[in-house]
Amino acid sequence: MTPFAGRSAAVLWVVALLLSGCLPPQASFSPGFGTSEIRGALELPPPDPGAGPPLIVVFQSHSLLTGFSGESAITRQTVSIATVGQYGEFTIHMPQDVVSVDIVFTAPERLTDTFHFQRQLGVGTVTYTPTLPVIRDWRSHFYTYLEPQLGHLIVDTRYQLSPRDQERLTQWLNDQKRRLQGRPAARSTPQDPGEAPGGQR
Repeated sequence: MTPFAGRSAAVLWVVALLLSGCLPPQASFSPGFGTSEIRGALELPPPDPGAGPPLIVVFQSHSLLTGFSGESAITRQTVSIATVGQYGEFTIHMPQDVVSVDIVFTAPERLTDTFHFQRQLGVGTVTYTPTLPVIRDWRSHFYTYLEPQLGHLIVDTRYQLSPRDQERLTQWLNDQKRRLQGRPAARSTPQDPGEAPGGQR
């Protein structure tokens, strides 16, 4: 290892130690020059076929222009649906222009979990284990929190939700409505053809 590489590694470790207290207990990370992905697994029992699968919605803020001193950077936000693998695993990629990410983790009959991460120098891959405890009043949680928060994403073009993800989100929400109304779900929530389990769209 060259002296420069050694100094760089030492700086990364110092930065990592300083940042370790900024993350929630469910999160950890490996040191690196820039964050490339957030990965983890939903610790849930096998889903009830009648209830439906979990859902992960990813909000990413992309930097468009750096603000002047004392001003905020100009960003745009995009939304995508991350795929959950057979064992609950997921991977969310962070392109270089993404400055922050907000992730919504939810599943039928479970309390929704959210995770916010701001890209930081010294943080490489982030590992996050969502906490989704059982909730007694899923009906109220769905209609007063989830549907208002997620339903508008389907028609709001500012978020650039792909047609495939629009279909996936629409079907998931409609299946939950049918279930709460005592009607059977239409079919399983689709995934992108050829997508590897646990990968993001």
